[in-house]
Amino acid sequence: MALLFYLFFFPFHLYYPCANLWPLKVRVVSLPSWELFDAQPQEYRESVLLPGVPVLSVEAGVTMGWSKYSHGHIGVDRFGYSGPAKDVYAKLGITVESVVEKSHKVLDFYTKHPVPVLADPLA
Repeated sequence: MALLFYLFFFPFHLYYPCANLWPLKVRVVSLPSWELFDAQPQEYRESVLLPGVPVLSVEAGVTMGWSKYSHGHIGVDRFGYSGPAKDVYAKLGITVESVVEKSHKVLDFYTKHPVPVLADPLA
């Protein structure tokens, strides 16, 4: 089963190393404004969030709100770290390794279960 994975990235520097670690098709989508995305026609939203395709969000911020747009999430749901970005990302689990690990978990789950539609206008 071929799967196309969407990764919503704030730290774009993680994308290329992740994409090269497994033989899946990966599509990167930047979603800087939920409000603007939601205002688009349903046809456009479904062209971005393809029905039946697992989505993983990676955000160097809170995961709250991403459940409307992604099936799995990596982000920061705690406070208290400061320092060089590389060190903070490592402490918070926003690394290539954690993205690959979470990607495999999401893919494994959705090879056994139906993938919920995300671009539903009633959601």
